Amino acid sequence: RPEREVLREPPVPLSAPEVREFEVRVICWKTKDVPYEVGDFYAEFWLGSSRKHCTDIHWRCRSGRASWNWRVKIPVELPLASPELGRLNIQLWDKDIIKWNDVIGSTQLDLYRWLLKAYRENRTVDVFKEINDAIRRKRAEEAGLATDEDLQDMEDESSGSDEDASDDGSEGGGGGGGGSDGGHEETKEAAPDGGGGGADDAASAKGSTSSKKKKKTKKTKDDDDEPEAPPEPDPLGKQEMDDRDAQFFVAQLKNMCGVGPLDETAQWLRLTYKDQKRHRVLARGAIAISVEILPAEDAENRPAGPGISDPNTNPTLPPRTGRMALTADPFAILSELFGPRCMTIFCCALCCAIFMVLWFYLGMYFVNIYTEMQAFGLTGGDDD
Repeated sequence: RPEREVLREPPVPLSAPEVREFEVRVICWKTKDVPYEVGDFYAEFWLGSSRKHCTDIHWRCRSGRASWNWRVKIPVELPLASPELGRLNIQLWDKDIIKWNDVIGSTQLDLYRWLLKAYRENRTVDVFKEINDAIRRKRAEEAGLATDEDLQDMEDESSGSDEDASDDGSEGGGGGGGGSDGGHEETKEAAPDGGGGGADDAASAKGSTSSKKKKKTKKTKDDDDEPEAPPEPDPLGKQEMDDRDAQFFVAQLKNMCGVGPLDETAQWLRLTYKDQKRHRVLARGAIAISVEILPAEDAENRPAGPGISDPNTNPTLPPRTGRMALTADPFAILSELFGPRCMTIFCCALCCAIFMVLWFYLGMYFVNIYTEMQAFGLTGGDDD
């Protein structure tokens, strides 16, 4: 275009998108299949270039099943300058008091498109819940089952058909009224010609009504004579209902104690470790987390404390399980501190030491008894 035509149009201001504050809430639930018999585990989280957030330490965790139920709150400003800043980094560490800490495994979760979705729609996004809902709808469509949208469409169609039927009925009622008026006019005109015919019609109408009443009374008598139908059996027996109630109660109790299965808002993420010497990637178990992205307004309306502090809401975090407890039993404390394998080795060594001490003292005791018996000639030796 010529420059003079361009100068006629007003300039268009170019500005960056509006920056809004959001909050990413990550709940670290637990781990499984970590190849450590006993360890002091904690997890680290950071989003892009934000500072690192750590859970508390699960001291002397056994069988690689750590439990935290720890909430991490990461403030973020959207939109991000780069997709690389939308990656959630997760690391699992083993705490050591004497030497340096050891990294067990790590993983990454790309949240960029979920952050972008929360920014564009300006609403709360529960990442794993929306993924599970999409998978459920996909499977329902593949299996030919009705989805929520199909059911809504069917309800709309049924309501529309009911309205059409009511409109048709009202129109038909008006037509019938017109016909009845015409009939009344015909009877009025036919009455002067023959009054006797009207009386005969009335008599025949009375006879028909009486016969109908007789038939109805006969039908009711026959119905009374028929035996009553047996009640329909319940689809679910009492025992099955009791079993279902018991299973529901056990599931609720497990969730309250923190040992139940994960809900639809959580997901297991695989942890890996890259061995630089052997150039191999090793599997190091899995970690269960939940991720929720909230605008600043929703974060204020739905308060939640960091970690396990108050207010413990949205959602309520159950108590941790498998934590070390101090007891009066020394063997239990040693087993908690050193692990079952070291405790077994220690017990075997202690038993061997006790056996050697007893063997030494009992051997000395029997030697003294034998020498005394020899001195008194009670050993049964040859007489010289």
